[in-house]
Amino acid sequence: TLVSSNAATSPSVSIQTAANLISNLTLSQTTISTGNNLTVCLSITNVGQAACNNVTPEINITSFYGADYSLVNGPVPGSASIPGNNGSAHFTWIYSMDSAGSLNFNARAGGEDANSGTIAYSTYSNRGATIQTQASLQSSISAIPEYAGVGWTITIVMSVTNAGQADAISVAPSLLISPESSGTATQISVPSSPVTITGGSSHSFTWTYSAASTGSVIFSGNAMGSDANNNNALLSAVTTDTTY
Repeated sequence: TLVSSNAATSPSVSIQTAANLISNLTLSQTTISTGNNLTVCLSITNVGQAACNNVTPEINITSFYGADYSLVNGPVPGSASIPGNNGSAHFTWIYSMDSAGSLNFNARAGGEDANSGTIAYSTYSNRGATIQTQASLQSSISAIPEYAGVGWTITIVMSVTNAGQADAISVAPSLLISPESSGTATQISVPSSPVTITGGSSHSFTWTYSAASTGSVIFSGNAMGSDANNNNALLSAVTTDTTY
């Protein structure tokens, strides 16, 4: 006699595509001045359906032309679990830029497929940064002529040099007649400002005065501005020159 069992149905099985990690590396700046911090961020997206566990980042840094750096912090976080279907995580490092040159950052991440345990790696993502010495202002004053009679025109020239590699922006001069002067002078004209002084170059600011009385006139001044890469304040040392 033929005997038949009841019909049986197995539980449904969900089949997912494997974890698939995509990487994108970004830098807070691509040109930065020494003495500042650079933030490096590795974004990892899981475009597979399976989650990816214990995703851990790795980064390789290559230095060119004498560039030097030091790790301040990172990676943060040290690892993460990333759900499938475009889940993402972001890993951050902070580096101090210690000397000029260029740096190449190459990073990826890897983790375990939550279903199979297979290790999944992203491809490497690459970015480069140029490190410049910070802009540095140096100024000097020249009063011409050294000896002048009342009514004569005195020309004051302030030469400002940017001794750094980064541009100095919003550079403006400041010129005063010292209260220690025994003579007086009346201002006739002032220079245009502010200006940008590129790395390694100079700019001259010119004033004219009329000698108003006998005695020595002591001119005193300096220049101020900002580093173009990081907006750090710049200030040259005060220098003086005298017309008698």
